[in-house]
Amino acid sequence: MWSERAGADDRQTLDDFVLSAAASIGTIEWQGYRDVRYRPASYYVSFIPDRGERTIFVEPSEGYRPRPLWSSTFRHDQVSEQLDVTRVCESSPQQQCGLYNYSVALTTPFAAAADTRYWIMIQAESPTVVGWGWRKGTDDNRRSLTNLAGTTFNWDLAFALRP
Repeated sequence: MWSERAGADDRQTLDDFVLSAAASIGTIEWQGYRDVRYRPASYYVSFIPDRGERTIFVEPSEGYRPRPLWSSTFRHDQVSEQLDVTRVCESSPQQQCGLYNYSVALTTPFAAAADTRYWIMIQAESPTVVGWGWRKGTDDNRRSLTNLAGTTFNWDLAFALRP
């Protein structure tokens, strides 16, 4: 799922989660893909309260992103990026794309309440389009969404939340 802000392009992709017990989230891990020749300059990460899927983009904050409870932008050198595998890019068969594992330690942990639905957004940022996408993950509740006409998808995205 393309989730990138570059120039006039602003593709936002979110997935939801509910924790059974309150937790302090200190690290986020996720998987994404991109052309191996280009890398994003940074990653915007945010936790957004559930306002219902149809209204999550109604009250955007600065930059037309949903109003977060917590957010931060991490430069590429602050994020651990490990290449997992390369393959031909789906959109450009003449190019090689890489599947990457990412991890970042949050500068301030996010306090998540028990039995509360949140949305997480991970978005690459670059001056020009890199083609970064968030990988589909293991089925949970099969709900993710994008800011493109408020489209919902019947799959989950690849991420893990750690203390």
